[in-house]
Amino acid sequence: MSGIIAMGSKTIVDLSDGQSLSAHVGSNQPRIQAQDQDTGTINPDWTASPYLVLTPVIYANSREVPLSASGLTVTWKRKLVGANESSLVSGETVSGNVLTVKKNVLTLAGTTGGMISYVANVSYADPELGVTVSAKAEISFALVKNGTGAKTCWISGDQVFKVASDGATVTPSTGIELTANCQGCAFEKWQYKTSGGTWADYPVASKLNSNPITVAYADSIWNGTTASLRAVTSLTESDGVEDITSLYKVYDGGKGDDASVVFLTNEAFVIPVSKDGAVGTTLTFTSSIAAYTGTEKVNPAVQFMGIAFQQAVAVAGNPATGIRVDAGAANSNHEIPLTITVYANYKPAEKGQLNIPITSPVQTTLRLCWGTAKTGADGTPSVVMSLYGPDGLVFTNHNAPTQDSKLTIAAAAYQGSTAISSGATYVWYKFINGSWTVISGETGSSLKIAGTDVAATLDIKCEMSYGGAVYTDVITLQDKTDNYQAEIESTGGDIFKNGKGDTVLICRLWQSGAEVDAQKSTSYVLAANAPSSPAAGDYYYQLQASGAETKLMRYSGSKWEDVTSSANYRHEKTYTWYKRDRDGNSDGTVFATGKVIHVTDTDVETKAVFVCEVS
Repeated sequence: MSGIIAMGSKTIVDLSDGQSLSAHVGSNQPRIQAQDQDTGTINPDWTASPYLVLTPVIYANSREVPLSASGLTVTWKRKLVGANESSLVSGETVSGNVLTVKKNVLTLAGTTGGMISYVANVSYADPELGVTVSAKAEISFALVKNGTGAKTCWISGDQVFKVASDGATVTPSTGIELTANCQGCAFEKWQYKTSGGTWADYPVASKLNSNPITVAYADSIWNGTTASLRAVTSLTESDGVEDITSLYKVYDGGKGDDASVVFLTNEAFVIPVSKDGAVGTTLTFTSSIAAYTGTEKVNPAVQFMGIAFQQAVAVAGNPATGIRVDAGAANSNHEIPLTITVYANYKPAEKGQLNIPITSPVQTTLRLCWGTAKTGADGTPSVVMSLYGPDGLVFTNHNAPTQDSKLTIAAAAYQGSTAISSGATYVWYKFINGSWTVISGETGSSLKIAGTDVAATLDIKCEMSYGGAVYTDVITLQDKTDNYQAEIESTGGDIFKNGKGDTVLICRLWQSGAEVDAQKSTSYVLAANAPSSPAAGDYYYQLQASGAETKLMRYSGSKWEDVTSSANYRHEKTYTWYKRDRDGNSDGTVFATGKVIHVTDTDVETKAVFVCEVS
C-alpha cells in the first residue's frame, strides 16, 4: 500500500458541523441462518447461547467513542423488507447500547421474505465542540431454506371476446376472468404490454392486485385486437417466475370478411431445475391450440398432424433427452391438446422457445416459450456462505481487540441447516490497487489480518469451492488510526431507480478532524451551463458528455480555463477511482481520476462499488 494515505468507498455521512461521526455494527454470528424445511432445524440457533449479539462501534473523527460515554445515545430499531423502522419486539433486548436477540425472528410469520435489518441510530453530543452529531448503522440478516419444491406460476381462463356484427354487443359481457395459479411464490400484481412493447401496471387500480381478475372489454389494455397480460409474482425479478397470456377481440362479419385467429391457451411455462441447472425428474406441461374464424370456434390444423407432431430440444440422435411436444387430435371443444415433456437430467437454457407450425385456419407459427427457476433438488439442500468478524471489524491504533493485534475473518457455510466442516476449499483475496489480489498461504476457513495491513479500509473476499460450485462473499475492515480519513459524498444519493439516475461523487479528505485539500466549488455542470457572471478566481467542475472524469475550471478574469493539471490551482492530492461490479469483481483498470467524478446509470448494473485511493 505504499503511497496510499487513505481509502474510501461510497458512503454518506453528516459533515456539516465540522465533525464526522461514523458508526458500524459488529455481529458475533454470521449474517445468514439456514433452515431445513423438512425438520425445521435452524443453524445457528439464536434461542441458545451465545445468542445473536450486535455491538455498535462508534467514532467521532478518528477517536473511538466508548459505549458508556456521556452524551452518547444509541436507539435500536428493526426494519422488515418494504417497511419503515419499527420498535424492537419480545426477544430483542438492549443493555449498555448492545442489542441481544434471543429469538429466531427470521422464521416469524411477519418477517417478509425471511430478511430483517437492525438499525442503530446514534446521537453524540461532543463535550469539546459543544455540538451534537448523528449517524446510522445497519446490518441485515437473511434466512436461507433448502429448496425442495418447484416455484411456478400459470394463468388460467378464457382468452377471446366475441364482438357481434353490430360492433357493440360483446360476449362475455361481464368480462373474462383470469386466475394466476402460484406455487412456491406469491402473486403480486397484473401488468399489460403497452404499444411501446414495455410492461406497465394494469390501468384499473382496483384490479391491479386482484386475483382472480375480471378483464373488461373496455379496459385500456389493447393494442389493436390483442392484449398481453403478465402475472407478476414475488419471484419475478429474482427467479423469473411469472406467466404471460394473450387476449383477443374476434369480430363477426360486420367488420368485413370473417377474420381468423389461432393462439395457444398457455404460451409460457417455467421449468424448475436444480442448482446445477438440471431437471430432477421428468416433467409434463400442457397447453392447447385454439382457433376462431369470425366468432365461430373452428378446428386448427398443425403441420405433420398425421404423424404425431414432435419438436425436441435434445442431444442429437436421442429425441427423448430434452423437451418434446406431442399434439393430439382436435377435441370436442375444437382445441388441439399439446403435451410438453421435459426429460430428467436435461439442462435447458434459461429461456427458450418451441416453434409450432400451423396450417389452418391461417398459416402461421406459434411460439411456446419457457424459462427456468432454480430450486434445490429433493434431498439436496442449498449451500450458502457468509463472512463475519467474530472479534469485530475495526482496528484501534493498529490494534485488534485480541492480544495479537490481528482481527479474524471467518467463513460460515451451511448445506441446508448443517454446517460445512469438510470438503470445502478456500481462496482469500484483498482489494488493492483496483483489483483482487490472492492472499498467499491462506487456504483455511478463516484468516487473520494485522492492522498495519489496513490503510483506512480494506476489503476482503473469500471464494469457497464446494460440491462443484463456487460461493463468494466480501467484508470490509477499518483502521481508525491512519492520519488521513477519506469519505465519499454523493450529491444524488445512493439509489438509482428503474435504471435511471446520475450523481457526482466527491472524495473528501480529513486529517485530525479538519478537512484538507477541500473541493474548490459546489457547482458541477456541463460546459454549456458554466456559471454566469463569474469573478476572477471562481471555480467549477465541468462534467463531460461521456466518461466519469471531470475538469477543474477556473475563471481567469476573461474566460474559463482548464486547470485540472495546473501546478498552481489543481488539487494537492491524487485521487484514483476503481469500480467493482455487483459481484464484487474488478478488472483492475482505473475507472477515473480526480477529486470529483460523475457517475450515471450506464456505470451501474444492479450494483456497483466505487473505491477511491488517495495518495
